[in-house]
Amino acid sequence: MGPSIDMNTTAEKEKEFLACIENVYPRIRSYYRGIQLLKDERIICYDYYRENKIKIYKYIDKKFILDFEFKIENEEQGATSLYEIEENIIIFGGYKKIFLYDIRNNIAKQLQTIEIDFLNFFSQIIELSNGLIATHNTNDIIFFKYDRENKKLEKKDEIKCDGYSVTKIFETKNGNIISFSKEIIFYGKDKSIQSKMKLNQKYHAVNVLDGKYILISYINDNQDKYFVDVYDINKLLLKQTLEVKYDLRQFIRLNDNLIVASDNNGNIIELNIDNNDELSVKDIFRAHECPISQICKFDDNKLLSISHDGTVKLWEFN
Repeated sequence: MGPSIDMNTTAEKEKEFLACIENVYPRIRSYYRGIQLLKDERIICYDYYRENKIKIYKYIDKKFILDFEFKIENEEQGATSLYEIEENIIIFGGYKKIFLYDIRNNIAKQLQTIEIDFLNFFSQIIELSNGLIATHNTNDIIFFKYDRENKKLEKKDEIKCDGYSVTKIFETKNGNIISFSKEIIFYGKDKSIQSKMKLNQKYHAVNVLDGKYILISYINDNQDKYFVDVYDINKLLLKQTLEVKYDLRQFIRLNDNLIVASDNNGNIIELNIDNNDELSVKDIFRAHECPISQICKFDDNKLLSISHDGTVKLWEFN
């Protein structure tokens, strides 16, 4: 028996989408199924569990056209995260490994593989303002320097996160690192812990908005209700608590007035931002038949979503 699929049971009417890729990957649950927009405006899709295949599409005349696909040269399985460090030079995260690929001219060339004997997968890769690349698995935050001339990654430093599991990392405007686990931990530029903030609730999604606010979604088990807390990042004070209808799993800032979120039931939620940076629910609609694995900004009015139902959809917001 294969993995189970959580079918959407909401009554929201599905909105029109601009374009759709059917069967980009099989209809199975995959926590590491992702999508990103490349610098050349092609769309790259990856899935950890199926054949290591990376698929790249062009968007032409409101249609997705498969342009190129390749397999990561890995005896295990595929990618859990990716970051495009320069045009068509991609860093992939996997199980205990970091891969560097050159996909220029639609030829996939593996430039480098770095093995790191830590537990678990590299589920996020970001570039910092000081030029370093930061990635993390559940136990460690690791920093790399990228040599653009020689197309090489060099490990520079790490933070050992003993006693807690890292789920997300962000950079503040002043160049400090924030990590999320059972608490929010702020690291200085020397990577020492500057401050901590305890989280009383079990959260499901986090994001940092404009370097000013932290958004945290969670469920109140006692009330069986869903909320989003907004914290002032400098004062570490709760600014707003917004009750929402569903269990939000991701946040994307689409434009000045709109945050788009997804839930684990196939819905997309629009959150309006007013002049005082207060959030309100603007709209909710059914986007997919199954849980949404990842959402990605296409431009200021368009959003990509990839789901366990095997489809990728491009949405337009007026």
